[in-house]
Amino acid sequence: MENTLLEIFELGYLALTKQNASKLLIINKMDITLRMFFMHLRLAEGTRCLNDTGYAELSKGALEIGRMIGNWLKEIRNPKTAPDMRPDLKSKSLPQDRLLEL
Repeated sequence: MENTLLEIFELGYLALTKQNASKLLIINKMDITLRMFFMHLRLAEGTRCLNDTGYAELSKGALEIGRMIGNWLKEIRNPKTAPDMRPDLKSKSLPQDRLLEL
């Protein structure tokens, strides 16, 4: 189970360095690997290799990772147009409305 979680984290860092199509493939692999982790988790709990408290804690963390992966997938599939946060180089200061955003 540790190796599976490490693979998920490694894939996450790898996805940060990629663009669009390859990023989507890597995040999909993260999702599949997380599903395998849940299978291992249920198997460990079912064979009593993991007590109820350990199962609950690991499940809670894995569900949070799953939500993060799901949001990442949504963001890639439906990219949002982010507002331009670069300062206006013509003036010497940021506009007042952008100061509140920072």
